[in-house]
Amino acid sequence: MKTYISHLGVDVRSGCIQMKIGMGIFSVAIVLYMMPIAACSGGYDVEPSGWGIAELLEHDDLGSASYPDIGTDANGNAISVWNQNDEWGISQIVANRYTKGMGWGDAEFLMNGGTDSISPRIAMNGRGNGTVVWSYSDGTRDNIAAIPYHPDIGWGYAMILDIGDGHAYTPQVDMNDDGYVVAVWGQLEYSIFNIKAAVYMPGIGWGSPTSIEDNNGGAYGPQVAISPDGDAIAVWYQDDGSRENIWANRFSLKTGWGTAELIEAINTGDALDPMIDMDASGNAVVVWRHHDGSIYNVVSNRYTAGSGWGTAEIIESGDGQVQPPINVAVDNEGYALALWHQYDGSKYNILSNRYTPDEGWGKEDEIEDGDGNAETTHLDMDASGNAIAVWRQVEGFSSIYANRFVKGSGWGKAEILETRLYSADVPRVSVDPSGDAIVVWYQYDGYRFNIWSNRYVAPDTTPPVLILSSPENGIEINTNAVTVSGITEPGSELDINGIKATVKSDGSFSLDLFLYSGENTIIVTSTDASGNHAVETRTVTYTDPMVDEIASLTDAMDDLSLSLLSIFGNISDIEDEIASIKDMMGSMNDTDNTSSIIDELEILSMEIQMTRENLTLLKERLSAIEGEGNGTVDLSGILDMIDALEYDLDRNDAEISTLKNDVSSQAADIDSLKGSDPEDNEDLKDDVASLKAIVAILGATLFVAILMGILLFIIMMIMIVRRKGHRIEE
Repeated sequence: MKTYISHLGVDVRSGCIQMKIGMGIFSVAIVLYMMPIAACSGGYDVEPSGWGIAELLEHDDLGSASYPDIGTDANGNAISVWNQNDEWGISQIVANRYTKGMGWGDAEFLMNGGTDSISPRIAMNGRGNGTVVWSYSDGTRDNIAAIPYHPDIGWGYAMILDIGDGHAYTPQVDMNDDGYVVAVWGQLEYSIFNIKAAVYMPGIGWGSPTSIEDNNGGAYGPQVAISPDGDAIAVWYQDDGSRENIWANRFSLKTGWGTAELIEAINTGDALDPMIDMDASGNAVVVWRHHDGSIYNVVSNRYTAGSGWGTAEIIESGDGQVQPPINVAVDNEGYALALWHQYDGSKYNILSNRYTPDEGWGKEDEIEDGDGNAETTHLDMDASGNAIAVWRQVEGFSSIYANRFVKGSGWGKAEILETRLYSADVPRVSVDPSGDAIVVWYQYDGYRFNIWSNRYVAPDTTPPVLILSSPENGIEINTNAVTVSGITEPGSELDINGIKATVKSDGSFSLDLFLYSGENTIIVTSTDASGNHAVETRTVTYTDPMVDEIASLTDAMDDLSLSLLSIFGNISDIEDEIASIKDMMGSMNDTDNTSSIIDELEILSMEIQMTRENLTLLKERLSAIEGEGNGTVDLSGILDMIDALEYDLDRNDAEISTLKNDVSSQAADIDSLKGSDPEDNEDLKDDVASLKAIVAILGATLFVAILMGILLFIIMMIMIVRRKGHRIEE
């Protein structure tokens, strides 16, 4: 999504300009359609992680704005509320809503009366519902007002929660996903402040305010937390006549409020300013500052659902003064972080300690290294235990800083969130379930105070979706390629066995992958823009029909070699017979072997015919497989050699026929010459010598045929190796 400049403000370091023109609470946005500026706040094609640029939330220049609060829902939408002075100097309650992917809207008054409204606090649940409470003056006394927000409807109607005659101050509120809301506040009754509470039931509305303590001393600083099942715990500090102590009361949907309970028994000095948070199981952690007779320390106690309160303990070892506020945040599993600022003898620093359910509190860590005082802290945590701390740091002007805690890694490095020329104060942070966060604060511009914000985008650590629709795992096929297809996160890079595949805009992909003979492991890896990986593996077995064919051809080559060897042996026998004829011609005895020679020549002719048939069959099979597989088999040269060998066999077969005729003729001559003078047989001797020469030529030809057969076998083996090599290259 493109981002366009739409608000007034100049960041000194980045030069990011934001513009919006307004009068009173009615503002008209002037959108400058310029090139997208990724550094400015708003939506992005791929939203970068980390902090953005500080952004102004309100544009009412008639009066100052201060003391903001903020809440977020499960989708990253947020609502911020604050005090804003109108043109008559009366403090009003103003709100603005952040929509993820679109940015902040226009600020609007929630209550625009003729008397002051102060101290707004907001609670939001994961569904986007919200409740704002504040202290409202009716001209006679201060009351507690509340207003609901529904994402489909917007703001509802404000109503007064308290019905007492005394002033009501410092309201706090919390809300769960089912829509149950608990509000607490301090209210003056008979010159003593008591703690009051009201509960909102979905479908019923607000109940009557209830006193949740009946002690004689004044009670102050109430805080409240609600669990997913609707149970809640409120804490406060209360005077017993000698010192201030920390008290608590628990609310149950079944039984209502219980009896107030003292949760610490440290009598060295005052205990003040408690804060509370709860996990998904209804366990709670409370922190506060407690005076030890010399300085204030950070102390904690834990409530275990079904068991009750434990024993209060000091959770820091410093010897410097601790100042409020003391913050605490708890994740769904009960891991907690405490945050505070503490004096080291020269300046105040920000420190934190972590609670784990198995080991308890650890050792505190300093999470910033600035040169000036660091103070006015706030802390929030997502459901997984990642947290963001914010504070004001004095370095010339007061600036807003933040640090992020990552579960399993710890605290990072402190970062400045704004770079304007004037002081900023009272930051508040809210973290959504994904780890994204929004910080709000108020800051002076040389004329008045304004409300500013900055947004943190958590690094994406979620692997992309990767679903394979093909091939099925474990299948066996007889083709040398398979289609790998499926769907993944659009924009991801896809690797299939080292081959980069194209991912379409809808996330689909398809690639034909060549296979090796045997079992193939296909590894598909999808990598998103943040470097997260998803891997799917499939096994496909390819049975190559060429393997059996080549084995059969090898057997045929062996048979051909044996046939050629047999022919060569028969030629040797014929040579022996011819030698015998020569001897016969010399002695002219009664022995006549010509008939045997003719028989041998007949057998030789038959074997040549069988060899020719085997070559023809081999030629047909080679022609059938040429071009199969990966298209790398070229048998044209081998087929040409077989054609040449067939030609030689045809020629030699003709020679054998001629030889048979000559032997038959010589046999007749022998019959006619028996008993004659040997000297008259010289012509016969010459014919025999000629026959011997012809047979020798035939033997040499067949020997060459044997060598060509062996060469054919070697070439076939080389072809097989080359074919496998080509597959590897592909």
